[in-house]
Amino acid sequence: MTLTASYTESGATVTGTFTLTVKDVPIALSSLNVSGAASIAEGQSTTLTARAVYSDDSSKPASPSWSSSNSAVASVSASGVVTAGQVSADTSVTITATYSEGGVSKTRLFPIVVKDVAARVISTAPALATGYSHSIA
Repeated sequence: MTLTASYTESGATVTGTFTLTVKDVPIALSSLNVSGAASIAEGQSTTLTARAVYSDDSSKPASPSWSSSNSAVASVSASGVVTAGQVSADTSVTITATYSEGGVSKTRLFPIVVKDVAARVISTAPALATGYSHSIA
């Protein structure tokens, strides 16, 4: 594209031109976002989702590779399903998502707390009406 500008003063005209080249700048992967539950009860599952974000601020669903910092506390499948193991106290674990596209790789760390579920005592004694007793031999 050529731009031309002219200026006239006291009957004299000066003209200048400038050549402008417009280049197509490819859209590149700029970040990776992960969303999902911040905590999960032991023995339960939840699904994390990922979105690739690009240099033009657009985004689309992404299928990253997933890993867990401690798979005994929480494992994660290839599709982002996190399954909590058994814990004796609330325990933090970090899920890592890594996504690559167009020669660019982005990683996002996602912390999850696996919540300890208190054990409940279930009575094995039969319920008795007031005034009665029961003995086990």
